[in-house]
Amino acid sequence: MHLLNAGIHAMNASLLFAVLFLATARRWPSALCAALFGWHPLRVESVAWISERKDVLSVLFFLLTLLAYLRYARRPTLKAYSLVFLSLTLGLLAKPMLVMVPVLLLLLDYWPLKRLSDAASLRSLVIEKLPLFPLSIASAIVTIYAQHSGGALVPLRGSLTVYRRLNNSACSVITYITKLLLPIKLAPYYIFPTHQLLRPFLGAVLLLALITFLGVKYRRNRPYLLVGWLWFTASLLPVIGLLQVGAQSMADRYSYIPSIGLLVAIIWSLADWYDRQKSVRPLLTAIGVCATIALLPMTYRQIGLWKNDLTLFTHTCSVTQENWFCEGILADVLAHQGDLEDAEMHIRKSLSILPHYPSSVETLARIQRLQFERLPGEAECARELRADPSDPLPHYNWGNLLLRGGRIGDAIIHYLLYLDARPNDQRAHNNLAVALATGGDWPAAEEEFDEAVKLDPTYADAQCGLGTALFRQGKYDQAAASFDRALHLDPAMRKARLGLEQCRSKLGVAQTGS
Repeated sequence: MHLLNAGIHAMNASLLFAVLFLATARRWPSALCAALFGWHPLRVESVAWISERKDVLSVLFFLLTLLAYLRYARRPTLKAYSLVFLSLTLGLLAKPMLVMVPVLLLLLDYWPLKRLSDAASLRSLVIEKLPLFPLSIASAIVTIYAQHSGGALVPLRGSLTVYRRLNNSACSVITYITKLLLPIKLAPYYIFPTHQLLRPFLGAVLLLALITFLGVKYRRNRPYLLVGWLWFTASLLPVIGLLQVGAQSMADRYSYIPSIGLLVAIIWSLADWYDRQKSVRPLLTAIGVCATIALLPMTYRQIGLWKNDLTLFTHTCSVTQENWFCEGILADVLAHQGDLEDAEMHIRKSLSILPHYPSSVETLARIQRLQFERLPGEAECARELRADPSDPLPHYNWGNLLLRGGRIGDAIIHYLLYLDARPNDQRAHNNLAVALATGGDWPAAEEEFDEAVKLDPTYADAQCGLGTALFRQGKYDQAAASFDRALHLDPAMRKARLGLEQCRSKLGVAQTGS
C-alpha cells in the first residue's frame, strides 16, 4: 500500500512537469518545480499515511484535469471539454479538496495561456467554466453535510469564534509559506492554538496584503507572481479553517496542491532573473541544485518518523506546543506497550492542557486499572525498557511474561516490537505464533511458525506448532508432514505423535468417504 501511494505520487510529480512544460515551454524551471514538489518533506504525510491515498489520488486526477484543459485551450472541442469534466469529477470523488479547480483554471487562462485579457474575455471564460462550478458546489455541500452529520464540523457558536478562526487562518497561511521554505518541525497534527494574540494576527494580515499588493503591481511584467500567489491562497481556502473541522489548525497534507503555486512564483522569478542577468547564472544554478539535493535527507528523515505510532507521536509532542490531542495518543500507545508510568505522565499532561476531555479521562482510568492488574515482573520490564529504549530484549521478556499470564493481545504487541528490531529470532517467531494460535488466529499463526521453521529447520517445537496450525485449518496432508518432521527431530514429542495420528485418522476418513 505504501508502494502504491509512492507510485501515484511519483506519477503526480511527472505529470506536474508535463503540465508546466506544455503550458510554458520552459523545460528546466518545470523540471526544478516538479523535483522540489515531489521531494519536499511536506509531501511525506500524504504518501506515508495510507489513509491519505485520497490525497495523492485526487491530485493525480487534478493534474490530468489540467492536461486535458491545456489540450482544450489550444483546440476547443466537446471531446476535450468532456475529458476536463470527467477528470475533475473523478478528482472530486477522491477528495473534495479540488472544489477550487474552476478558479485555478481561470488563473491559467491569465498566465501562462494568456486567454484572459479584458472584461469581455473574462466573461467568456467564466461562462466556459459554468459546467464545472456545479460539480464543485455539489461536492462542497455533500462534504459539509457529511462532516456536520458526523459531528466533525465545529459550529460557530462556542469557543471557536469568527475572530479566532480568522486569526488562525491568517497565521496558518504564513506558517505554510514558512514550512515550504524551511521544512522543519513537521507534524501530523497541529492543534488549534489555545492563546491567539492580536499582534501576530495583524502582522500576518499585513504581510499577506503586502504580497498581494506586489503581485498585483508586477502583474504585467511578472504575471507568474500574481498567478502563483492566488493559486496558493485560493486552493488553501477550503481547508484554511473558516469552516473548522476537528481540532487541528492546519495540516501538511493540505499543502499538496497549494505549494505548486508558491513554487511556480519562486522558480519562475529566479528563471526570469537567470535569463536577464548572465553574471548570476552560476549562482542560481547552484541554488537550484543545492535546494533540490538538500530536500532529500530531510524527506528521508521525515519518512523515518512514520515508522510507528510511538516514533511519530513522540516526535510530534516534542515539536508542537500544548498538543493535548497527541499527548493523549502517545499515552494510549505507551499504555498498549505496557509502559504505564510514561503513559500516565503524558495523559496527565494532556488533561492539564484540556481538563475533563472525555477520551483523556477514559485513558487515564484505563491506565490506572492496568497498573492495578499488573503482573509480577512487568514493572521490571518497563524499567529496563526505559533505561535503554534501543534494546529490544525487554520486549521479548515482557511478551513471554504476558503470554504466561494470559494477556494475549499485549503479548503479541511486545513480540512484534521485538521482531521489528530482530526479525531473525526463530524463538520470538515461535512464541508470537503460539500467542496468535491462543487467540484463534490460525492463518497468522501458520505464517509465524513457518517463519520460525525457515530460520531453523531443526526447531522441533515450531515444526509441531506449524502442524497444529495447518491441522486446525483442515490442511491435513501438510499438517501430517510437519508432525512427521517434528517427530524425526524429537521422537519423544508426544504432542506431535498425537497430531500425526489425528491427521491419519482424518485422511483415512476422507479417503473412505471418497
